[in-house]
Amino acid sequence: MEIQVTGNGRNFNCLVVDDSEIAALLLVQLLEQIPELTIAGVCESAMEASVFLAHSKIDLLFLDIEMPGM
Repeated sequence: MEIQVTGNGRNFNCLVVDDSEIAALLLVQLLEQIPELTIAGVCESAMEASVFLAHSKIDLLFLDIEMPGM
């Protein structure tokens, strides 16, 4: 299955939040295959993501909802 993203030439800044290093790495590898997406950061906790988001403009957030503290 092929997924096409059309952003009218726009790049989307993405943040990946996952407490599993392996899951985050796999997701980042998948997302890097989509030219319109830029990985702005990877965080291991909701608290770390909160700090990151306070200082960064993010268009897409990929969030593990089964993390400690969620």
